[in-house]
Amino acid sequence: MSMHQAGIIEKKDFDVKPYYNQLSSRTTHLKDIFEIYYRYEISKEEKFVMTPGFLNFQDIKKGTVLANSNGADVVADHASRLFMPLYQNQGNDGFFAVRKIPKSFLLVSAFCRKHRIDKLLPLLPGISWKSKDKDVLRVNKRVARVFAKQLFHLMGYRSKTWNKEYLEVRNREAAARYNEYQNEAWFRAAFE
Repeated sequence: MSMHQAGIIEKKDFDVKPYYNQLSSRTTHLKDIFEIYYRYEISKEEKFVMTPGFLNFQDIKKGTVLANSNGADVVADHASRLFMPLYQNQGNDGFFAVRKIPKSFLLVSAFCRKHRIDKLLPLLPGISWKSKDKDVLRVNKRVARVFAKQLFHLMGYRSKTWNKEYLEVRNREAAARYNEYQNEAWFRAAFE
């Protein structure tokens, strides 16, 4: 389905409808959009075993034992939803924690990104571009305390790095392969 959506497989070559229907029937209760905010990474020497029975997008209460790592319980430190619990013996993603993104946040974010509002941020005191590529903003720490990280998140900035004086946030979309995707229907639809 992903290859069809990306335009790699044409509709005439592969009937994706049964697979979309199957996915849709199993996710009727999930019409929301989620973001991953936590990833449990399994280290090379770690003996990790997921607690049996968890499902994708299952609500998890604080204190729930999610897995066992080297003989110690891995416990949810707050209520969340579990995503992609690892039940096979390969990979280093133990599980992810996800949260719902409010629709109002998505609408404001889409507006800001479509109209490139982030390009105005360096006009504010204490905010500047790190390089000519304009993909990383440097934010003075005093200014960063006033501007909540959600503001930068809203405009597509992630990968926050702190040093002595600055918070640096990277724009994922500036680093994306725009030229490769600009003619794809799914990409154009995001900016209409």
